[in-house]
Parts: sequence; C-alpha cells; structure tokens
Amino acid sequence: MSAESGRLILRDGTTATIRPARPEDRDLLQAFFNRLSTESRWRRFFSMAGPAMKVVDSLCDSSEPRSRLTLVVLRTIEGAPRIIATGTYVARDQGTAEVAIAVDDDLHGRGLGTLLLERLALLAVRSGFSRLWAVTQADNLPMLEVLESSGFPGRKKHDSGYVEIDLSVQPTEASVSRSEMRDRISTAASLRPFFEPRSVAVVGASRDPSSIGYRILDALIVNHFQGPVYPVNPNATVVGSMRAYPSVRELPEPAELAVIAVPASAVLQAIDDCALGGVRAVVVISAGFAEVGGEGKRLQQQLVEKIRGYGMRMVGPNCLGLLNTNPRVRLNASFSPIYPPPGKVAMSSQSGALGLAILSLARQRELGLSTFVSVGNKGDVSGNDLLQYWEEDEHTAVILLYLESFGNPRRFARIARRVSRSKPIVAVKAGRTQAGSRAAGSHTAALAASDVAVEALFRQTGVIRADTLDEMFDLAATLGSQPLPRGRRVAILTNAGGPGILCADTCEAAGLVIPELSEA
Repeated sequence: MSAESGRLILRDGTTATIRPARPEDRDLLQAFFNRLSTESRWRRFFSMAGPAMKVVDSLCDSSEPRSRLTLVVLRTIEGAPRIIATGTYVARDQGTAEVAIAVDDDLHGRGLGTLLLERLALLAVRSGFSRLWAVTQADNLPMLEVLESSGFPGRKKHDSGYVEIDLSVQPTEASVSRSEMRDRISTAASLRPFFEPRSVAVVGASRDPSSIGYRILDALIVNHFQGPVYPVNPNATVVGSMRAYPSVRELPEPAELAVIAVPASAVLQAIDDCALGGVRAVVVISAGFAEVGGEGKRLQQQLVEKIRGYGMRMVGPNCLGLLNTNPRVRLNASFSPIYPPPGKVAMSSQSGALGLAILSLARQRELGLSTFVSVGNKGDVSGNDLLQYWEEDEHTAVILLYLESFGNPRRFARIARRVSRSKPIVAVKAGRTQAGSRAAGSHTAALAASDVAVEALFRQTGVIRADTLDEMFDLAATLGSQPLPRGRRVAILTNAGGPGILCADTCEAAGLVIPELSEA
C-alpha cells in the first residue's frame, strides 16, 4: 500500500479506500458536498451553499502536491462508488500548508477525520511542508478534537469566534504512538467478526459429502457453533437437513461472517451478494487466484477492490479457513475435520495443507489453541493484522506463525517488536533455500525474502525462530506453561558436572548470563 492510496480501517472495524482525487471525480465530489448538511458545509467552506464548480475542479487536481493535494475516501454503495470523506491541503508559504477536512454526516465519530489528517500530514512532509495550519469555528468541536488529539505539537489562537491551529507535522514519539494505538484498536475491531460472529453463512454449501462446501457446513454443526448457520445454495432448498437459501441477500438476518466455497469465477458475484446482505467479513476458501498467475492475479485484484469498496474484510483467498475454540463461540469455519482442544496458543499458517498437519499435531500433543487462521494468498487480512488482534485478545498468551513471505516487512517489524514484549512469538519461516522460495511462490503467490534478512528481522523484533514444526510446538508448550523470564540471568540445577558444563556453554552461546551464586 502506498502512502497516497490504499485501505483505511475505521474505528468501528469497517474499511474504505483512500486515494488522491482525480479530474474524473468531479461529479462524485460535487455530489458529496451536496449531501453534506448545511452545518457541515458551513464548517468546511464558511458558507451554507456548496462550493462553486471551479473550486471542485481545483480540488480534483492533485498533479502538483507541492502546491495542493486532495485525498478522497470511497465506498461502494448501491453498486456505485461514493465519496464519504475528503481532506485537502493547500500551500500557504514555503513550509506551511492549510488543511481542511469534511466527512459524511452519517459517518461522524468513526475516526475518518483523524485518519485523513494523519495521511495528509505524511504526504505534506513528503512534499516539503513541516506545518499544517487550520482555521475553524470555535463550536466545531469534532474538528478541534481531530486536530488536538493528533499527537502533533501545535499552537492554538482564538479570535472572534474562530480558532486557528498551527501544527508541527514532523513525526514525534507522541504522534507515532497515537497512530499505532489507533491502528491497533481499529484492526482488532475489524477482525472480531471473523472470530466472534453472531451468525455464519456458508456460500456453496453442498449435499455432496466429498465437497468442500459440505465439509465446512458439517464442521460448523458438528463442533456446535454457538449461533445460527445458514447454508446458501441456489440449487437446493435443503442441505444437511437444514433449510438452504438461494442467496445471502435472502437470509432471515444478516450473517456477520460468510464462508465462500464456490468456483473462482463465481466469487465476485458472491461478494456482491454478501455486501448487499449486510455481511461484515468473508473467508474465501476458493482457489484459482494469484497463486495460478496471469488471469488469477487479475481476478484477485478485482476481488480485493470489491472487498475494500464494500468496507468488508477478507481472509484468503485460497485458504483452509479459521477456528476459535472459545466455548462461547466454538467456531470451525474451515474444511478441517480436526477441532483442537481450547488453550492459550494462537496460530497463523499461510499454507492450508500444512495447516491441516498443524491442527493434527496440536491434537496429538494435546496443545490447546485459542484461534487458528489459514491466511492463504493474504489478499486482505495478513499476519500483521492477526498479530494486532492477538495482542488485544485476552484468550491468547502465545503466538505461532508459519510464514512463506512478508507482505510488509517494515510493518511486521514495528508490530512484532511491540507484541513480543508481552506475548512470545514463535515463527517457522519456510522458503529458506532457492528451491523452497520457488515452491512458495507457486503455492500461495508468496514473494520470499532472503534467509539472512529474515534472521536479522527476527532477532531485531524478538521473534523466536524455530526450524521445524516439532520445535515450534515444543517452544509453544514451554512458553504456554511458564511465565516470561524477566531478564537474561539463568541458574542451572544439576546432579552431574558434565551436563551442567554443556548447559552453561549453550546458555552463554545463546546470549544468556550465568551469574556466580553465593555460598549456600
């Protein structure tokens, strides 16, 4: 994701697309300003009327960011794109730009203004500005809250019912900390419908016991999901002794989570139906996307654009599914016949087939899991997102990762460094050799990093690297049953000299400290 364009996650966990305004946005932007209440227009333009068309035209010109830049936030509503918020900066002098923000009246209080200010500040600094200046009415409390809670240091001046705020937008410890906190809270909120859905729809539920759709529906029922389950099949009225529905749009209530197991060519239509049916999160089991290259990559890009446009989140495509063993939920939204015992260990696997082996190994070892996710091609939800969810999850104490690639190594480093201070992270990184890297690319469209870089990344972030799944589970069992050590000092208790010497050498080689003990 570039700084200018990409996905935003709002405070309520829904998403939207952000990008610079374009000349072809003229009608969309005018329609947005026309939809604003007179109060909102007054606060944005100091006028009850909307802006003149020449003003709208100027806002749609983002060709020279050193002079001006407008960002628009969009969603797909009733099948068409709609602007739901916009933010602009315009140069005042060489180092200062004036900033103004407007948000759809129905979406106030969801953090859109703060996200726009944060993104505008980043781009303003990139274009050579060090300060953002704004003027607003003294009673415009929402805008004042956005400016004052940004974490950017600034000056405020009151004058005849108006307030001028001058912010220094160079990143500071406070601004970065607040940005990370907002990202953590909104990301965790966006993933809750996956792990704690009130209801689940299975799109592609089938009567054929050998089909993926049948196995997913069966896993939900057999493992006693604590909510209604709705089979969706346009060619059947009953599936597995349950009433089936022809479309997600025709369910008796909106399903919070939809698990999609239909051919790749039918997935986009299924997403449209889910959006119209009020679904918040989807798990796309279907294969045939970026992992097959060519047309599959283009199809996955269309899929991701739809997901973002509708404000939803997606696990997959090309994945096994996910589980939550919490007795209040008991969710097996996957085609795995294995349901592990509940516990405090969370795990993400990029490989679906290996995920099945991992679940089998967990059950054999009686290692309890809190949640398990197979992320597949990582079209939307990534390991970085899951780390932030598990950081907030009171039912998770240890995090396990099976990785084939890093989508955003810098973001991984920032998040993993923070999370590992409170919850140990153990990772197996596949694709260590050239042959393994090639295999990973053909399997889940993964782009592998060099093993030297991966080793350095793990060391810098406090991630514990395991070479095998057995080693990872050994570490998980130890970390899950013992508190984290407060430091690097180790005492060795032994009844024989030789093993004690070997143990001391191994500890010091690993960077641990063996202190001299006082006499008994």
